[in-house]
Amino acid sequence: MRRRSALSLVTLLLTGCAINATNVAVVGDAPVIRTRPQYSDVFLLVGGRLVLKKVRVPSNTLADHMRVLFDIANQTPSVLPEDGDLSGFTLREVDPRMYITKPQRTDPGVRGLRLHVVLEGEKKLSEAGLAQIVCTARLRPEVWEVRVSQYRPGKSPKSLGKHTCKEFHHLAPQGAPP
Repeated sequence: MRRRSALSLVTLLLTGCAINATNVAVVGDAPVIRTRPQYSDVFLLVGGRLVLKKVRVPSNTLADHMRVLFDIANQTPSVLPEDGDLSGFTLREVDPRMYITKPQRTDPGVRGLRLHVVLEGEKKLSEAGLAQIVCTARLRPEVWEVRVSQYRPGKSPKSLGKHTCKEFHHLAPQGAPP
């Protein structure tokens, strides 16, 4: 019995698994994923005025949208000829919150996002820097209101209030509609 099972095992090992090897057949190119770069608009300062610029973003999320604004602001002056009111600040957090207003008699109510942008930096944020953050966030149609807070090293966080872009119309380029 042992002899028969040993003989069977040897026969199996010598014959293999009965699959014959084949040559490699080239059928076409290897699959490659190609994506189109994503672009978004941000407000930069040129000559003390808000100017809309198209920039490349890694994704279409609100966080990446705001992060790019801060990244551009912290580039070296030779790369960025614009005013740098956000230079020296870093984006700490972007927190979108859904809200729904109560319906009024003639208004069915509004759905949207209140965006909370938390930044960190030692200096005081200028009005122009605040305008860049708020107006860039408001370019997204789902954002209805922007709340900004600032952390300073060694101090408690400070709320800079809730804002809409209408407050900063005086920083719009010459000839912009009211």
